[in-house]
Formats: sequence, structure tokens, C-alpha cells
Amino acid sequence: MKKIIFLICFLTAVHLSAQDYKFHATFIYNFTKYIQWPPSYNQGDFVIGVVGDCELIDYLNTLAQTRKAGNQSFKIIKYNSPGEINNPPHIVFIPKTQSSKLPIVLGKVASGSTLVITEEAGLGKQGSGINFVFEGGKPRFELNLDATNAARLKVSSELQRLATVI
Repeated sequence: MKKIIFLICFLTAVHLSAQDYKFHATFIYNFTKYIQWPPSYNQGDFVIGVVGDCELIDYLNTLAQTRKAGNQSFKIIKYNSPGEINNPPHIVFIPKTQSSKLPIVLGKVASGSTLVITEEAGLGKQGSGINFVFEGGKPRFELNLDATNAARLKVSSELQRLATVI
């Protein structure tokens, strides 16, 4: 009986995690409509990097097949470690399992205009531009305007109204 209860809890957690990443992918795509990168970032592919193994990559790749960021095609890159980030991408996502690597990622992208997105409580205040959180059981996101301004990103007032600005 304990094994069955454990299995049900595990499968529920896996399902919720998959739903979270589907939500994240949709929001990340929509963030590209409400954030303006410097002109030099409007050429070539729109690059989204993900640090480590994460189901988000599959959802982003699915969206990348049919959608664009303005006139740019999406390119999704998996970084096994922050050390692989050579050219700062437009967006880099750090899953909860890689949260401890936020300072290293911030150092790797400091020279560029990269939106750093995380998903663990407190990381918005530690320097990520957007941090996914759950408040009252509902998915929300925090927006760190100091971090986005430092990255030379212009965040629309519409996106600011939807976020919890920190």
C-alpha cells in the first residue's frame, strides 16, 4: 500500500513539474514580446539557453518550430555547465536544480544583454531578471528591474503590471 501511495505522489509531482515547464515555456516566449533587447541583438537567431538537464528544453523546442521572436527564429541551447556560455544568449534559464550556479551564470553574461530567468524563491533578489514563483498555489513571476536595467533591457509597462516587481 505504501508503494502505491508513493507512486501516486511521485506521478502527481512529475505531472505538476511538466505542467510548470509548459507554463514556463509559454511565458518565456511571451516575454520576448514585452522586452526589448539592444539593436545588436536583433540579428541572427534569438538564443535561449538552459543550464543543465530540464524538461523545459523540450517545450521550448516545440514552440521554436512554429514561433519567432519578432523576425528572429528561436535557437535553444543546452549548457551542461555555466562554463559553456561563451556568447551571452538573449535569455538563459536556470532550473531549480541548478540554482546554486546563479552567481556563475551572472558572471558569464555580465558583458551582454541577457535576461536571466530562475525558478527558486529568493533568486529574483539575488540578481535574476525574472524569477518564477508560486503564490497561493498559483504561478507568478517576479521582475527585478535593477537586473534588467543593468542588462540594458527595456521592459514594457504591460509586463511590469503583470509581475511582482522587486
